[in-house]
Amino acid sequence: MARGHRRIGFIGAGAEQDGDHPWALRLTGYTRALEAADVAVDPTLAVPSVIGAEPYSMRNGYESTREWLAARPADAEPVTAFVGVCDAVAVGAARAFREAGLVIPDDVSLVGFDGLDLAEFHNPQLTTIAQPIAEIAQSSARILVATIDDPDRAVEQVWIRGRLIEGASVASLPTTDMAGSAQVVHRGAR
Repeated sequence: MARGHRRIGFIGAGAEQDGDHPWALRLTGYTRALEAADVAVDPTLAVPSVIGAEPYSMRNGYESTREWLAARPADAEPVTAFVGVCDAVAVGAARAFREAGLVIPDDVSLVGFDGLDLAEFHNPQLTTIAQPIAEIAQSSARILVATIDDPDRAVEQVWIRGRLIEGASVASLPTTDMAGSAQVVHRGAR
């Protein structure tokens, strides 16, 4: 959003009954980030997973995005950026965008989640949110030991922020000039 994107999709939404599943937590984070930036949340931009048994796979990212793009009306308002539920889904989505004639980041920007090596070696290098694995492991071990020592202790919830690793998969959109007109450099996914 800092680069001017306002029509941002989320790839990898699953079934509603999986509300505590990682994809659901990430979808909630995506929605809250849009709301915090005063960007309208459009539920039609939550691309559902079409392979429920493999929600975090490249194949699911590819198939889900391909089907979503095929179902979009030709006159739909363009989407300039997408967030994949994980890096693998984002890489699969990238293939679907390429096959649809869209160039990342020229036509559509793309961000993954997890900070996997896959993101670094994708072309273009995928912007991703890296999970701080060492900090997660330390907190988990500390809570486990504390719970073993005191099984009746209160439940402890720990929030650990990820780290943005900027690749080359996100473009900046032009800002509006003083006369109120903007140059269009993105076609966006329709």
